Amino acid sequence: MESAAEIQRLITRIDLESLFALMIGFSLAVLLDRVFFGLSLLLGGVAGLVNFHWLVRAVDYYASLTGARVRGMTPLYHLTKLSAVFFLFFAAAKWQIADIGGVAAGFTVVLIVIIVEGYSFLRRQR
Repeated sequence: MESAAEIQRLITRIDLESLFALMIGFSLAVLLDRVFFGLSLLLGGVAGLVNFHWLVRAVDYYASLTGARVRGMTPLYHLTKLSAVFFLFFAAAKWQIADIGGVAAGFTVVLIVIIVEGYSFLRRQR
């Protein structure tokens, strides 16, 4: 069984690798004179990381209940927080405050890092 310290190191590694990948993407966008796309990429990446941390907290909270009654933080609260990212995508498309492709690309970069790091973590646990 993995310890809390190992899980925290995994989360930190995901954060650092995601930020590194997003900064590379932003730098490439700036070099290609696509600053608006680059900023949208960063916005999507930050939204992906925030969503990831909210999901980690929600899973940790519900896993620690062990049959106890839900107190204070309800499933509706977590659903609302996790749905905030959907609103970001909607606002980016509707009001054109960000390039929707850049936002989606940034979110996808974080998702790929989570999948790769999670898979590597599981392989090390064998």
